[in-house]
Amino acid sequence: MKKTKWTKEEETFLKQNYKDMFYSDIAIVLYKTKRSIQNKATRMKLFPGCRSKGRIMSGVNNPNWKGGISKEHYRYNREARLKYPEKNRAGDMFRYAVRTGKLIRPTICSSCKKHFNMIEGHHEDYNKPLEVKWLCRKCHAREGKEQRLKNK
Repeated sequence: MKKTKWTKEEETFLKQNYKDMFYSDIAIVLYKTKRSIQNKATRMKLFPGCRSKGRIMSGVNNPNWKGGISKEHYRYNREARLKYPEKNRAGDMFRYAVRTGKLIRPTICSSCKKHFNMIEGHHEDYNKPLEVKWLCRKCHAREGKEQRLKNK
């Protein structure tokens, strides 16, 4: 489509209908692209965040909302390290051993016996940081979930 200037009527139509209609529908009516409608709505400050199915999807309304910690990941990581010092000490020692070659990372999961490029080390006991089970991502997640349920 050809790039054209916005008329006052088009801007008024957008202001009146941006809450009730999807951008794609507004784009059809105004004979503009969906992207140009989104850009214009952003420049006019018609909504605070992205929209999905007519709903504002920013902040608490977003399904990926994590209680505000995602924007403060440095503080969250620091608090997690202070909360679980033995876990972090074991992880640091494990990563150092892999990096220096003291531990060799295999390519086969010890649980499902499948070949993977990236195998993760799972600690059964954080007091023994170099004793790990080598698991694929899927088995590691399952093992961690089972361990958390067992500890409850």
